[in-house]
Amino acid sequence: MKSLLFSLLVVSGLSSLAGNAYAQSTVYTNQSSFLEQVQSGYYLEDFNKGAPGPLDSPVLFSQGEFSYQIDAPSKKVYYTGNNDVAISTIRTSDSLIVTFTSNNITAIGGNFFLIDFVDAPADGTITVNLSDGTTQSFNSTTLNLPFRGFISKTPITSLTLPALPGSGRYVTIDNLIVGRSNASGTPVPAPSSAAVFFGLAGLGSAFLVRRRK
Repeated sequence: MKSLLFSLLVVSGLSSLAGNAYAQSTVYTNQSSFLEQVQSGYYLEDFNKGAPGPLDSPVLFSQGEFSYQIDAPSKKVYYTGNNDVAISTIRTSDSLIVTFTSNNITAIGGNFFLIDFVDAPADGTITVNLSDGTTQSFNSTTLNLPFRGFISKTPITSLTLPALPGSGRYVTIDNLIVGRSNASGTPVPAPSSAAVFFGLAGLGSAFLVRRRK
């Protein structure tokens, strides 16, 4: 009886571990490698239609079959720059929260980075948390806008960039890609040294001074 009970516990434990492993997304640091695993018809949002400045949140986005909203605890978010707009927060104490409302998104990618008070790319460590338990922390620098892509086997319901209170750094997203993972492909993570550069000239030449708390 004890042997049977032990066997059942082992099987249960292994099943739990397998379930946790299954839930984790495959992470990419290269946009091209990520897009190879995404079905056509994905939604790329560059935020360039937004007018620079603060706005009430949540802000709703949709295209085709995909939809999501972006929110912050203060109920305010912020569009940066003029030529290359990104979405950020009005406070360093605010996290940026993306809730995927279409319930069909299994591929997410974008530039996740930090900016300072005048919207310039800034040094620091940024973290991306997904609803499936995937967590990625990496460096944001003044020289590049780091890319991360996530491929999941089940729909992802949310993505959060945790705040960095008191740091003088604001968590920011640009070029957000959402879609369906390509079931016919086998995800292979890209080398960790790869990175994608987006619109540094636009950000560098379009710093927008703002009042923040």
